[in-house]
Amino acid sequence: LDAAAPTTIAPLQRALSGKSRADVVVTLGPPPGTSSTETNKLGTRHYWHADTWYYPLNVDRRDAVAITFSENQVSSIERFSGPPR
Repeated sequence: LDAAAPTTIAPLQRALSGKSRADVVVTLGPPPGTSSTETNKLGTRHYWHADTWYYPLNVDRRDAVAITFSENQVSSIERFSGPPR
């Protein structure tokens, strides 16, 4: 949540691509937001089982990253901006 957050996520992509969920939690902590395609299964509401984890980059600019997993490994990391204030 640094106001001087980098404008590129390339270092984050290099550091986390192909890593496990455990590696991401050790590096970034538990995700403050998640989403999953598994909507009807019991026990899938815990962040550990979510398909995508979301982390804020810069609150002032409303930037965040979405880290998507495939078979317990990071498959993509994307930056996105939230709605304007």
